[in-house]
Amino acid sequence: MPDPAPPPTYPAWPPPASYPATPPPRRRWVLPAVAAVVSAAVAATLASIITANTTGRDDEAATPATTITVTAQPPTTATPAPLPTVDADRTTCQSWASAGTLIRAASEAQSVIPQGMTIIDPAVQDNPGWRAGVIKAGDLYGQAANTLASGTARGTTPMLEQTATAAVGSLHALSTTTTNFDEASGNGYAVVKSVANAMDVLCDRLAPR
Repeated sequence: MPDPAPPPTYPAWPPPASYPATPPPRRRWVLPAVAAVVSAAVAATLASIITANTTGRDDEAATPATTITVTAQPPTTATPAPLPTVDADRTTCQSWASAGTLIRAASEAQSVIPQGMTIIDPAVQDNPGWRAGVIKAGDLYGQAANTLASGTARGTTPMLEQTATAAVGSLHALSTTTTNFDEASGNGYAVVKSVANAMDVLCDRLAPR
């Protein structure tokens, strides 16, 4: 894809030399006893029943009514209805264009690293300016992911929606590996570049400008 300036219709993906080469993939649940009690005298039994009934009524009259408090539940937020497909696709692709602006800004922030060096070089991590550029790039990749995630509209064509979801995940992964100066950033960059190219093709087809 072409260099970031001037901005294309949809975000370009210029490969910065500051990423390490893609490394090879890593391999890394009485039975209960019942007692019956029988009264010895019928009169005594009747007297007990009468006494119990009288006491029960007195207790019932003296016991205040129990107050039951019910906590009102907050109203459930309604999920917005899906947009018509053509409008949803355009909204999603506009979000991708906004994400592309952040992606280009990330590449520019990381371009402070001299040619021939990558983010995993110790000298890069030891230089405050270069280190700050890499961390800023990682943060911008994360912002791009959030922008696309929040802007992917309901009702978007399934293929475009799924590709956008993949782009969000890969951008988050690239953000993490970049800010941590991890050699896996090379793999993350390759994945993002591939998904970004797919987003460009789909947006050119489904929401041309």
